[in-house]
Amino acid sequence: MTSLLDIKSINPHDAPKITYVRTMRKRPALMTLAGTALTFSFLAAPSLSSVQAQEAPSIEADELQMDQASGATTAQGNVIVQFDNITLRADQLIWANDEIDATGDVFLDHANGLSVTAAQAKLDVALENGRLQSAQVNLPNDATLRADTVDYHAGAKTTLDDASYTACRRCETSDPQWQVRSSQAVHDETTATISSWHNRLEVGGIPVLYIPYLAHPSPNVRKRSGFLAPKLGNDGRLGAYVTTPYFFNLAPNYDLTVKPQITRDEGLVLETDWRHLTNHGRYELALYGNAPQDELATIDGDHAFRGGIMGKGAFSAGTTELNFVIEEPTDDLFFDRYRISDATSFTNKLNLSKGYSGGAGEGTVRVDVSQYRYINDNVSDSRVHDIAPDLQHLHRFDGAVWGGQVQLKNTVKHTRRDFGLNLTELSSQLLWSRNHIASSGIVWTMTNQSEINRFDYQVAADQTRPDTAENDTFVSNVTAINAEYPLIRFGPTATQRLSPRVQVVGVASDRNLQTQYLRSDVARDLSAADLFQINTAGSELSRANFGVAYLLAHRSGVTVEFFVGQSYNLASETYAEATGYGEDESNLVTETQITYRGLLLNNTLRIDQSSGDILRHRTSLRFDAAPIAVQAQYNFYEQGQIGAEREELNIEGELKLASNWFVRGKRLENLKTNEIVREFAGLSYRDECTDIELRYTKDNTQIGALPPSSSIMLFINLKTLGGVSRDR
Repeated sequence: MTSLLDIKSINPHDAPKITYVRTMRKRPALMTLAGTALTFSFLAAPSLSSVQAQEAPSIEADELQMDQASGATTAQGNVIVQFDNITLRADQLIWANDEIDATGDVFLDHANGLSVTAAQAKLDVALENGRLQSAQVNLPNDATLRADTVDYHAGAKTTLDDASYTACRRCETSDPQWQVRSSQAVHDETTATISSWHNRLEVGGIPVLYIPYLAHPSPNVRKRSGFLAPKLGNDGRLGAYVTTPYFFNLAPNYDLTVKPQITRDEGLVLETDWRHLTNHGRYELALYGNAPQDELATIDGDHAFRGGIMGKGAFSAGTTELNFVIEEPTDDLFFDRYRISDATSFTNKLNLSKGYSGGAGEGTVRVDVSQYRYINDNVSDSRVHDIAPDLQHLHRFDGAVWGGQVQLKNTVKHTRRDFGLNLTELSSQLLWSRNHIASSGIVWTMTNQSEINRFDYQVAADQTRPDTAENDTFVSNVTAINAEYPLIRFGPTATQRLSPRVQVVGVASDRNLQTQYLRSDVARDLSAADLFQINTAGSELSRANFGVAYLLAHRSGVTVEFFVGQSYNLASETYAEATGYGEDESNLVTETQITYRGLLLNNTLRIDQSSGDILRHRTSLRFDAAPIAVQAQYNFYEQGQIGAEREELNIEGELKLASNWFVRGKRLENLKTNEIVREFAGLSYRDECTDIELRYTKDNTQIGALPPSSSIMLFINLKTLGGVSRDR
């Protein structure tokens, strides 16, 4: 008796036609062989001249018929064909003359992750080549290629006529958020590239851009050389422009992006971005350049070329670290003129540090070199322009001394100013600190810092040495005792904590140290955060500080924090009025913070202790709960606090208009003059595969000869096609 375990062994003369029914489906059998055990799946090869028997595909179906006379196999219901790493599923299948004709929900699945669906497919028996109808190529990360006719070649080139490509999830009832329609597209699996011709970019079903030819990597490619999405806009300084970035994937650990910007008024503005990941860190550099042709060639002086470099890097090897920052324009206003940065100062820095252990402790040696460039017209000559070098040595000793920790800090710093008076400072500080919790619950903190300072001034020949510029050595000491007594109450609905705090700071030093000309110092500015901070001995004055902090944490999620404090001057020397510390007693400082779910409210005040007038007021509000996110900040400074009186309001927010549609904006307003300093508005569409924004900005600030300006920009970022990122 012949077994169905291997149909290939059946003699065609014994069984001209055989029908197999899968018994587990519990259907009536159309034809069976008496006494034969039916199997779940088996090998079938009606005509395998091109495939060896040992390589024959396996086939499984609800119903399968073999006609030896015609050399055809017909399968119906849950058909599964398996060959090597490819699986074919279909509702119906006819296998004849080394060709498979599958219909009804055809699905091809590859072990490499590629899958294809179609309404009909004609394939070879190896399932590698054929022609598909109404097909969709499913790529990684939800990307798809779809066409009515597909010339299919597994592992090679698949050609699609009248194709569409998108990285958005397809919906049968509507168009995807964006797609590229093409007269023809080719998916090359060997190079992992999708090429297409006569392309129309559609957003929301509406054609927005025509591209004659487009080639981009498959979605599974992490990095690939090629064009990124363009940036379009109109700028008040550059005119209308278009930027077409090109990404060079030079190696797995470094790449280059070239961003040529074609402008109407100033010609080509070129930017190149270099990124490099090394074994010990990473760095990135951005180079800019333009040969101005219109207003930007003469408005800030005659410039045949304007450009700049910006970059940063961080490296480490063991306990050694190296960091750098570069911000260097060819002229002061380049970065602002070309919309690169609106900062009013730029810095070049190099920091090198090394940690060590031994010598009864551990520590760090650090070298800093800094250069500062100011672009506003009202820069004081006393500002530091270079610090080179700044050497620091910090050592923390093991073990306790009188119950406390000891550390030593040595510093050598040379500062240069443009007007010809430089200063070299040497200092050595020995710090002791101890924390102790008494049985009464009082938390004690005690610190003592002894310091030696040496000053050496270098005066240019055309400069006169100020009277307070003494080449001398000074010794000083500061001692501080801090006591805090936290009181906590646990209630049924809330927890409360009340923490009164007092601190006494005593300083012994040569009074001339406080007035040394141009010495490095910590700028004192009374605030809730600064009140109990101890500065170096050479920068401190004797004072007593008082404060009370209160915390309420309610089980509803509301948290309230409040602080009020004041400082009393115990020294004969007085603080500057703008510091808030005063001659005898300081202003009052308060800070309040309230949080509840998506709400954060913070308020800080500086209040005149005699009149009760508000000298400084800062309130910030953040609220983030769909569909709205808002951030607002109000600032007020009385005359003399930071110069002229200032009052300003800064608002930033985003509102979700509908699914995937957002409007956002920013506005900085000078409430003192009722002038808008800077404003911004943008309408954007965002989803899992698309980020498009139309943005309008206007800057009314004027620095030197720099006039107000405005711009309109269009940002496009399409998933898997690359894009131009935008600031948020």
